[in-house]
Amino acid sequence: MATIVDKENVIQAYDAVRDVNTDITWAVFKYDNNYLVCGGVGNDFDEMKSHFTDDDRLFAYVCVEVGDSYAQHCSKFVLLTWFGPQVSVIQRARMSTDKGLLKEIVLIFSKELHIETIDQVTPEYLRKVVQEDMRAY
Repeated sequence: MATIVDKENVIQAYDAVRDVNTDITWAVFKYDNNYLVCGGVGNDFDEMKSHFTDDDRLFAYVCVEVGDSYAQHCSKFVLLTWFGPQVSVIQRARMSTDKGLLKEIVLIFSKELHIETIDQVTPEYLRKVVQEDMRAY
């Protein structure tokens, strides 16, 4: 059965992360049977990281602050993909199609990453990857 995106809740979470008037810095989009739903929003990285489990698959939209003493700080947005080691091959494969559905809503991001280990889910790692990508231009 095809995945159905809970567009209303996904849009609300996406908008909340992008809104400079909130302290929300991430949104997690998880599977509930054949539905892709907002699994949570917040500003605590450890809370977001708790969603990345061995038997789960998800997407996360994260605001990353970058800049240094010479440049003004700015926000960049990263779209993460995760599937734990216990996720079946079929479920992993379906994620590429489902990511396309999600990207119809989550339009603005500067970097897309597949997270392979839970150690990569840190503000420092994401900031480093975004800054390296910015230097490439």
